[in-house]
Amino acid sequence: SGQFITNEIFKISTESPFVEQCEFQGKLFLIKDTLPSQEWRLTKESKEIVEFSVFKAKKTISTAEEEIEVRTWFTPQIPVNNGPELYGGLAGLILEINYGDAIIRCNKLTLTKKQITIKPPKRGEVVTLKFFNNIVSAKQQELKEKYKN
Repeated sequence: SGQFITNEIFKISTESPFVEQCEFQGKLFLIKDTLPSQEWRLTKESKEIVEFSVFKAKKTISTAEEEIEVRTWFTPQIPVNNGPELYGGLAGLILEINYGDAIIRCNKLTLTKKQITIKPPKRGEVVTLKFFNNIVSAKQQELKEKYKN
């Protein structure tokens, strides 16, 4: 055990609550909360991703240890204010996100008019995002103390 695994994230838009099912330390959690604030700074940079024109937006996220710059590339050609993980809030779909050493990039995008139904996850102890993050932080601190020698 000891691993952090995100199983499923369910969100319809940045205006609605999200549900995330996570396993941490062998325990299943169901995070139900509103999305964090999405205050982006738009830049003048643009490029192409999977045949779509995308534009760069940035924001800084502060953690207990550091400040991380998040860089996104979004396309107004798909006017959906959504993206991977808990990101969204721009004037189009986010096709790429960079933060720290991580990159999430759309390599293929298929648009369809076909109606699909996606069901939110339902299993796990229901907690807020802040409560879950406190559990993870406490465990990380405990491990730092245990192995600092």
